[in-house]
Amino acid sequence: MLCYTGRVAAPRMRPLPARRTAIPLASVGAVLLIAGLLLTWAVAAGESAMNARDLVINTWIRDLAIQWPFLDALGNFFSWFADSDRNFFTIPIVIVTLLVFRQWRWAIFFVVASEGGFLLSNVIKHLVGRERPPFLDFTGDALYTSFPSGHTFSGITVWVSISLLLFYLLPRPWSTVLGCVPLVIGLMNGPSRLLLGKHWISDVVGSWLLAGGWLLLTWAAFLWFLAPRSSPEQLRARRDSNPQPTG
Repeated sequence: MLCYTGRVAAPRMRPLPARRTAIPLASVGAVLLIAGLLLTWAVAAGESAMNARDLVINTWIRDLAIQWPFLDALGNFFSWFADSDRNFFTIPIVIVTLLVFRQWRWAIFFVVASEGGFLLSNVIKHLVGRERPPFLDFTGDALYTSFPSGHTFSGITVWVSISLLLFYLLPRPWSTVLGCVPLVIGLMNGPSRLLLGKHWISDVVGSWLLAGGWLLLTWAAFLWFLAPRSSPEQLRARRDSNPQPTG
């Protein structure tokens, strides 16, 4: 049977990954980004053929949302969070909060991940100029900005980034509980766009590849260059403050 010392444990913060993990993270990120760029080229070079291939799966998913209205409502719910209007307020609020609590390193990470992702997504959108799926009526510029899915992209670069902030800046178990909320929101934005019929499935896959690659590269750069490291004195104090199993 385990017993513990009588010391009161300090808040249990989740330790950051070691600096050396930045190299494999950057490698995976680069692979994802390259794969996303290759898919971008395939869509731009053969849009009609890609649309025909996607239409079968897209129609099946959209029909599910029509048959089961709660799926349509679920798609609208998750899409609401990653809308550009919400990001316009969410991103500055997160940045200001980090700066108020003197977490400038994390603020830099979040700015690069979210705003860099926004720039990358919109540049590719206008270069490819893919037409939207035929399920809804789009007009103006929105009609030819299908690839990649902006909601799916910001779901990764904004909302998954927020989950990383919560995982590492809040003590456990709150970091786990609260950090999983934006993680689910971020990951579900891709399926939500398919349920609503607003994007082709390759738009969503392309966003996952490009945004995932960008986020991993940003995270790797943060771990390598900016991540705060504890001094030896802080590490000893942390060990002393945590309960130690005996017997």
